[in-house]
Amino acid sequence: MPIGIYRRSLVGKRFPGKKYLVAEFKGQGIDLMNEGAEHELANEAGGPISSRIIIRLDAAVESRAAFMDTVNRDVARLTKVKGADGVQLASTISGIIGTVLQKLIPIIDNFASTHPVLNLSWLALSAVYKAVQNQIAEEDIVRDLVEGLREMAGAASECPDLLVIDGTVDVIEEIGRTSLDIALLIHRYANPSIKGKSSIFARTAKYAFSDMSSQIANCKGRCADLTTKLSLRLQIETNYVVKNVQDGVEAVQVEVKEIRGGVKGIQDDQKKRDIDKWMSAPDSSSNYKTAREKHQEGTGSWLVNGSVFRGWKDNPGSVLWLHGGPGCGKTILCSSAIEDVKKSSKGKSSVGYAYFFFDGTSGQSKLAAHESLVRSIIMQFSDQFDGIPPALVNLFEDECNGRSQPLIGALENTLLQILQFFHTAYIIVDALDECSEGSKVLKWIHTIVSQTSDRLHLMVTSRPEPEIKDRLRRLYNLQEINIATQRESDDIHRYIDARLAEIDKWTDPQKKMVRDGLSGGAYGVFRWVSLQFDVLVASCASLAEIEHRLRSLPRDLDEAYAEIIKKSPRPAELVLFLQWIIFGQQDFTAQELAEVALINFDDSGGSLPFCDPSRRYGSSDTVLSTCYGLVVEVQVIIKISHFSVKEFFLSKVIQIGPTKSIRCTESTSHQAIAKTCIAYLLQFNELDSVTRANIDSFPLALYAAQQFAFHVESIRGEDVDATLEHLIQQLVLPIISCALINWHRLQNWHLPLERRIELWDVTPTLYSTIITPLAELVNHLINKGKYGITLHAASDRGGCLAIAQLLLEKGADVNATGGEYGTALQAATCQGLLEVVKLLLENGADVNAMVEHHGTALQAASSRGLFEIAQLLVEKGADANITGGKYGTALQAATCWGRLDIARMLLENGAYVNATGGQYGTALQAASYTGRLEIFLLLLQKGADVNATGGQYGTALQAASCWGALAFSQVLLDKGADVNITGGEYGTALHAASYGGETKIVRLLLERGAEVNAKGGKWGSALQAARATWKDSQAEAIVQLLKEYGALDIEPNFESDNTY
Repeated sequence: MPIGIYRRSLVGKRFPGKKYLVAEFKGQGIDLMNEGAEHELANEAGGPISSRIIIRLDAAVESRAAFMDTVNRDVARLTKVKGADGVQLASTISGIIGTVLQKLIPIIDNFASTHPVLNLSWLALSAVYKAVQNQIAEEDIVRDLVEGLREMAGAASECPDLLVIDGTVDVIEEIGRTSLDIALLIHRYANPSIKGKSSIFARTAKYAFSDMSSQIANCKGRCADLTTKLSLRLQIETNYVVKNVQDGVEAVQVEVKEIRGGVKGIQDDQKKRDIDKWMSAPDSSSNYKTAREKHQEGTGSWLVNGSVFRGWKDNPGSVLWLHGGPGCGKTILCSSAIEDVKKSSKGKSSVGYAYFFFDGTSGQSKLAAHESLVRSIIMQFSDQFDGIPPALVNLFEDECNGRSQPLIGALENTLLQILQFFHTAYIIVDALDECSEGSKVLKWIHTIVSQTSDRLHLMVTSRPEPEIKDRLRRLYNLQEINIATQRESDDIHRYIDARLAEIDKWTDPQKKMVRDGLSGGAYGVFRWVSLQFDVLVASCASLAEIEHRLRSLPRDLDEAYAEIIKKSPRPAELVLFLQWIIFGQQDFTAQELAEVALINFDDSGGSLPFCDPSRRYGSSDTVLSTCYGLVVEVQVIIKISHFSVKEFFLSKVIQIGPTKSIRCTESTSHQAIAKTCIAYLLQFNELDSVTRANIDSFPLALYAAQQFAFHVESIRGEDVDATLEHLIQQLVLPIISCALINWHRLQNWHLPLERRIELWDVTPTLYSTIITPLAELVNHLINKGKYGITLHAASDRGGCLAIAQLLLEKGADVNATGGEYGTALQAATCQGLLEVVKLLLENGADVNAMVEHHGTALQAASSRGLFEIAQLLVEKGADANITGGKYGTALQAATCWGRLDIARMLLENGAYVNATGGQYGTALQAASYTGRLEIFLLLLQKGADVNATGGQYGTALQAASCWGALAFSQVLLDKGADVNITGGEYGTALHAASYGGETKIVRLLLERGAEVNAKGGKWGSALQAARATWKDSQAEAIVQLLKEYGALDIEPNFESDNTY
């Protein structure tokens, strides 16, 4: 850094003239920062002179604390910005320099006095921070330099002792010098005086004399060396501290090992099981396993041994995109990449990896959702922890310990926190194009790459679809591999040779012909080769047959799939199987799909589809042979063999016979499945058609019952045809059928299937659970413009009658007991079903059957005010005086609920007015307690005994007194009620009135001769009852009144808080 000292003459001040060099300093500018040091100067000829130079810089122009407050706010703001804006802000030079300053400020504050270079580095870095606000580092060389500075600053801030670092004399001085040099380089790079956004090459040209590129490289190397030394020192210190801690607690661990280990193990194990269940992360390892099984030795080596893949593995923050057309082997190559990462990561606890295979081959697949990807990756990295990641535990606890599910944003943040525990993390994702939420997963890729650039290596595969291509190419660190431009032909040759090696029936010339023929038509599509090889093996035994087949090979995958369907012996069933596999709401086994073939669709138009047992396959393996080439069996589940099968199926007209072809859509596929389900259910036309004992004989029964409504609702209005309408009508006509009842039972399969629906189940609730779903379906179809369909079920009442009639016809025991109501008669009565009651009585129902809670049917009708049913029961011989149940008698039940007309009818038909039993003892006590005045007077008119005892309150007078029925109490006393009868909860009427806080009734009873000191009841005496009253405002008045009548304190039966 040359510094010159010049002089100018007076004449030169007035007229511009030549400057004259007096002295020159040719050392490094940074050397001038040595406090108090004098530096030699030279003349123009280079010789020494006696003058010296001393330079002092004031580094306190602006308060460091104030400046750092601004930096901290800026950095905090950057961390809160989400999405694409956050990605851009996080890559600004100022954003990175801000974090560097945060790391270095403690070092500067501590050591600037002894290392002045730190003051200069502070000035330079803070000046750069101000100069480059929001400017993005567009060139990799500068971006890497800034990132290197951040890594070095981070390592320095964490180092326990900067004064003792092996391998360098003064690491603090080197930190300052390196930071200063980098700051100057960045300032040159971002110099606002350079017009526009010129590249690094333009800037290098401007500063050619200083060789800017080589200076950047030199600074990067110095940063890397410092980072290594600092990290090594940190590791040494950490190991030393850990060793001391371990030594210090070793003795304690020995003493508590058994207790501590046992508790912790149970705690951790249980929480881990809870979290695993709560996360319910889908497992795509079967896709990986399948891909590895298809992999042929030697194929894919060009990828994992290539420089691009190796560079991806070695460089954190890199993204690798492997793309190619359908069937070109992306998934197999992806599995090779996973295998390589697994091997290289083995035994390295600081290295983690996870993978996910998107799978869009079925409509309900969890492997097609973005959230499934995130959940799966979280759990895979968590399984590589020694215990449960704290971030995952926090998420679980934040969601009420698993009682609620987190938002996708919370899951993504948790993954980011988990990744921070790994020094290196690999994520490999296959088939982005099969994700049902492509935009979401592409946005997530940008976010996770930007926020984990110091450790994450991300690889994805997909077809080169426009949206994927556009979004991924916005990543600055993206590397691409186009499979079509690679040596895939070598892999195809290896694949064919491996397959040929397994064939014994062909000669070497025949094998060569097959090899040449398939290689020539493959165009890099492995799947096409595989399909054609299978056809050749199955159908060609001679050279002539091989030649003929090779001359007529399908041109592409679509033609290959069309040929498979056309040549199938069961093309219609094959199409139906594919519809079920793709759009079914669960995974199916071959055994379950074989049941689909039982449905005879009778394309001649002679009848509705029906279940035909004669169509049952001898072996469920027939499903696989029917669909050979289009499906695979993975762990007993039948899946579409490749995503391209689904695309072909939904995009082409399919020939399923010499004169018949169809175009399958999602809507028409749902209709085909719905028809199959209903036809399957209609075979259950007896009450005991399906039971717990035989349910395994109907593998599709539960699915058909529980999901056919979903498939109906998924049909577009214009696709609903008359066949589907008639099938639904057949299920519900007559109003109730055995098939409909069995559908209801299968919907509730968790209940015991062996239990028949009995007559006591005949309620509107049961009926509505059967009919309502169908009614909703009908309304759904009507809303779509299908007016022809009708549902012959006018009301709950009519429906229940139909169920009862059906069950009676099938031999149901009319007097069987059980269920909520005990008997069918009781159930029908409680629900107010008059016609059903009549039907049951006509068929021999016991009119006086007693049920524990409800009593008799007459009591139930009386309490509910069902006059017509009560009258009918009396006419059919119901005994009004039978006692039992909650209310004791029908008269007491009617009285409790104020059913005057029924009470009068019962009395007129022989009900005993003084019958005892039930909660209130007598009807009169019930009327007194509930305040039913008209019935109260009617009962007295009919001769009710005012002194009858029993029930909760002992007498009618005590019941009236307790709840403030003054008029009732006066009438009872006028009718001769004994004021001092004891019994019931409170002992006497005076005790009851005192506890109830009824001052007027207390006075009335005392005036009528109530014994003020009578003992008994809950409180022992009236005085104690008054003190325990819940009406505090009346307590003192009643106590004084009782004392006026001579009440004495008697040892109480309770502890009272009130004293007067």
